[in-house]
Amino acid sequence: MTGAEERIGAFGKFGWKLGLERMRILCGLLGEPQARLNVIHVAGTNGKGSVCRYLYEILLAHHYTVGLFMSPGLGDFRSRIESDGSWITGDDLEHCTDLVMAAVDQMADGDAGPPTEFEVLTAVAFVYFASKELDFVILEVGLGGVADSTNIVDSPIVSVITEISFDHIDHLGDTIERIAGEKAGIIKSGRPVVTSAADEAAKVIAQRAYALGAPLTLARMEASVGSLPSGKGIRTRIIREDLGGTAFSCEMHGARYDNIEISMPGRHQVENAVCALAAFDALRRMKGVAGLPARSDAAALRAGMKAACLPGRFQVVSSGDADSPVVILDGAHNPAGAAALHATVSALLPGMRILALISVARDKQVDVILRKVQEFAEGAIFTESSNVRSMGAMDLAHVWSSASPSKAVEAVISDPRGAYAAATSLISVGESVDNALISHIANPIRVDHSAAPRSYDALVVCGSLYLVSDIMIDGMKDAQRQEEIL
Repeated sequence: MTGAEERIGAFGKFGWKLGLERMRILCGLLGEPQARLNVIHVAGTNGKGSVCRYLYEILLAHHYTVGLFMSPGLGDFRSRIESDGSWITGDDLEHCTDLVMAAVDQMADGDAGPPTEFEVLTAVAFVYFASKELDFVILEVGLGGVADSTNIVDSPIVSVITEISFDHIDHLGDTIERIAGEKAGIIKSGRPVVTSAADEAAKVIAQRAYALGAPLTLARMEASVGSLPSGKGIRTRIIREDLGGTAFSCEMHGARYDNIEISMPGRHQVENAVCALAAFDALRRMKGVAGLPARSDAAALRAGMKAACLPGRFQVVSSGDADSPVVILDGAHNPAGAAALHATVSALLPGMRILALISVARDKQVDVILRKVQEFAEGAIFTESSNVRSMGAMDLAHVWSSASPSKAVEAVISDPRGAYAAATSLISVGESVDNALISHIANPIRVDHSAAPRSYDALVVCGSLYLVSDIMIDGMKDAQRQEEIL
């Protein structure tokens, strides 16, 4: 852990406190760095990270200078703050953290209280991006929208709101309308907004946009595998889909985007790609924004879309051969994410017997997520991520068994490194997990020996992006492979 990471992480003890008062004070002390940024602000329940990445790569391919702020980072802490294709350097991270900490010290005696970890990290990103004088900065919302620290940006170039579903209901509300209202808080007066939200969530967003005079683009995909359909959504045709990605064509505002290839597998990633295309289309139709051309360069657009990759989003670690079974990493940390994972597994791994390696945060809808996983997985190994909110592995196993006793509990292993080793060994050798196999594992809790050996064709790691991060850091020893994945 670097010095900057340790200093920023120390603010984790203050928890997650929504509200902009502390952030306004902090950014004021720093000279309002966010006011010097051309921001594309992205909120939503699922897909916002992917949309950010698509936009980032598209703009880079058009030779703009671009910053990207995402949360949580997977693997290296520096991956949360990126510009022009590279993570923030260690020296820049330390320097920007020094500047932010000096401002934080000035807040010590104030009534607002100390900032949270995410607020400090957001301020570090603002300081760094402002120093780079970038053409664009893409900001992913941390939690919700209206009271998220990134929402201190008063006039984004474009606001983007992706799919809305149930998540963080203790903070955002227990209805889709309330959650959508929180996300719609990033919409600003007169600034364009693009959304792929549907149904009641889309209505809430549309009402907010209308009230603020914000031009609205509905970017919900209407897909088919055959000819282009007609309807209210963006007409989209799926041409090809496999573990290597998807090819699609779509049409918006009279423009055709034919045979666009994306590298992230799954029909839901086409939805995210279409939303990103709609946001880029909105950008290019604006006048006087960072010199954007009226028409995009087709080759650059295609290159950017194909270059976009994110770890932990149906990430194919191994596509399967005689010596290497299929291994997939997918965050799937809420019901909608688990449903998208189920749909992608069904489409791309038909007929395979799936073993799931699972960790879920205890403040999530654990029972709903596990039932979704049971729709495609025949058995599971339960573990705990490094996140403090991770639910106990044994408790997860009990929820799993209560939902469907016929679905096997192969092992309960608290250490994610050991759990991943046991899972990969199980699908490789096709034998039940036994004490010999896990003798090297720290803190094995229980192993199920009650059933006969089961055969699995693929491993899907899911339920938590923190679990994915733990496995990427600790489970893969080959440094070159780490670089390829990250």
